[in-house]
Amino acid sequence: MKPKFVCKIKDSKAFSLKSAHESNQLVLAKKVLSWYNWDDPSLPQEPYLAFSEKKAKSKLDRDHITTLVARVGIVDPSEGETEKSLAQLRYLVAEHYQINVGSGYGVASTMTFLAALYRWKLMETKSSSALEKLKVISKATPRAWEHIYEDMMLAGYNGPGYNFAQVLQQCVSGRRIVNGVKKPVGETIQDLQDAYILGAGLGDPSKEGWGDPDREKLIPYAEMELLLYAFRLTRGYSALARRNPERFPKHYGPMIFENEDFALVVLAGCFRALSQGVFGAGGLTVEDEAINDGRMGVSPWRFLNANWEEAQKYLPEWLAKRMLKGMRIHMALASLDKAKADFEMM
Repeated sequence: MKPKFVCKIKDSKAFSLKSAHESNQLVLAKKVLSWYNWDDPSLPQEPYLAFSEKKAKSKLDRDHITTLVARVGIVDPSEGETEKSLAQLRYLVAEHYQINVGSGYGVASTMTFLAALYRWKLMETKSSSALEKLKVISKATPRAWEHIYEDMMLAGYNGPGYNFAQVLQQCVSGRRIVNGVKKPVGETIQDLQDAYILGAGLGDPSKEGWGDPDREKLIPYAEMELLLYAFRLTRGYSALARRNPERFPKHYGPMIFENEDFALVVLAGCFRALSQGVFGAGGLTVEDEAINDGRMGVSPWRFLNANWEEAQKYLPEWLAKRMLKGMRIHMALASLDKAKADFEMM
């Protein structure tokens, strides 16, 4: 005889999405307090999760410093000595999770997208250049997932990983900008190689006699060049969703599919968004986009919809079919949200 499982709710009216969300928040708060050995309810519950948490500046004494926190800068946990103040650490950890983790995932996702494209090109053309490119991508893509995303970013705030992300963020234009001055492309790649090697724990670029041969053994120039390209595409589709998408051409050229960089930015953004529900790449929901009609940014889906005939030329058949389905869903939801907003304003 099969057991009967019955869920009894005494007052169904008391249960709602809002109450469920609040309950989850309480569970999370208790878990965070447990992790950090905090039993004082006056202390901030999410000091490592958001810039906007005003209580994050609350003073923490050494009784609340644990070995877990020691991983992000505590020199001597028993004494509570730190290389940075705890307020600074809270800010760095928040920035790491809000910016760097997303950038790391974006690079890895874009590398996977490029790998699919070059494999298709090789199958179509059988050219030696496509084969060589695929060899580089095949080695760089696991680096993006394992070292950059998993080890340096998703694993949590850590000095070497954070520093690599900082160097990467300085290379939006394709060249590293330090104090307002652009470095040559070669020096930019070298800086990224060294930061990557430190972040992935592969070696020490500061040792005497360190040079290009050492870098090539651990992270070849061509692979780092490709990872930088993937980062630029990642930043590109995020830039579309900002309040001023008209600034986009400054770094990427005209916003037309004849511009291959722009086409790849849109396609890579949609590729990432396929696994992110009804949210557009860059954090812009289709509802926001529909209601504001692009004034607060534009989702890559809209560009894909307007250039679908041209877009298909860039994609293998299986990926084109999947993107078409995703595009139809996103555009349909945007239309429904727009209609709902117009009705409510009547």
